[in-house]
Amino acid sequence: MEADSTASEGGVTKGTSSTGSTIEIETEYKAVLLTAVGAIVGAFLPWYSVLGATVFGFEGDGAISLIAGIVVLGYAWYSDAEKRAMMLGIGGGILITIIALFHVTGLSALGVYLTLLAGIGMLIASASGYRKLS
Repeated sequence: MEADSTASEGGVTKGTSSTGSTIEIETEYKAVLLTAVGAIVGAFLPWYSVLGATVFGFEGDGAISLIAGIVVLGYAWYSDAEKRAMMLGIGGGILITIIALFHVTGLSALGVYLTLLAGIGMLIASASGYRKLS
């Protein structure tokens, strides 16, 4: 069974790779947390504005990205299993990106674009962190 623990040394988050060596993944870890917050904030911003009517993300499919962002943020924040947190971040990033891409149209507002950037960023940061830990 692989070691999947973290340690904090001088404010630097460290994970243990499958070979047992210690790897610094502070940047990826912070990026996952930041992009999860971005996806949560994006769900509360307008996704569409048409003739003065505004539709917020949490009123439709954005609720799924909101839940995914909360799950990734909570797991990454409270879990000591860095590799699993990065895997969850990859899944959450894919889900959030697909939902946001589905809603990008000529009528899209700021919330869709923020959610799309957060999903892509989460996917990239999580994949980079997972790759370093493997």
